[in-house]
Amino acid sequence: MLKINQLLSKYFSGANSSSIFTGIILTIIVAYSLTISAYPTIFYPWYANTEEFPYIQEILRFVTFDFRQEFFDIPGTPLMMIGTFLWSIYYWVCAFFSHPDTGQAIRYFSFKNIQELYLLMRVLSYFFYVLSILLTYFIAHRLTNRVGGLVAALLLSLAHLLPNNLAFMD
Repeated sequence: MLKINQLLSKYFSGANSSSIFTGIILTIIVAYSLTISAYPTIFYPWYANTEEFPYIQEILRFVTFDFRQEFFDIPGTPLMMIGTFLWSIYYWVCAFFSHPDTGQAIRYFSFKNIQELYLLMRVLSYFFYVLSILLTYFIAHRLTNRVGGLVAALLLSLAHLLPNNLAFMD
């Protein structure tokens, strides 16, 4: 019994307890940010946000091996390529399990399941959003300390709320 108490006190004392606490706070920051930003928008219908159309248009072109890009966006191009790769995998998994829409070409499948394509791209976008929050924490933690890392992660996670809530912004 004494060994277990010594082990627990060693694990929850000093650097380990602050690491656990930091991990919990960072998880709360990410969860709150996703609740505020991702949850309301991730299940919007495909036609709700016109800013997503060019990305989906390029993915529909890329899945048919037409790589003549008409919409140029430096951060968006890798996202489109990753989305194309993941959508192609989804198509082939559906074809393997005899999904009824895979009898035609992948372009027909994509138009028939356009809402799922939008969902994939939104999930992928929020995945990279979470990675950017974590990366911001680790960089700021390395430059300052744990509190500085948490503050930087919190500021980044809430940055999308600022333009909507500041009185002097249109």
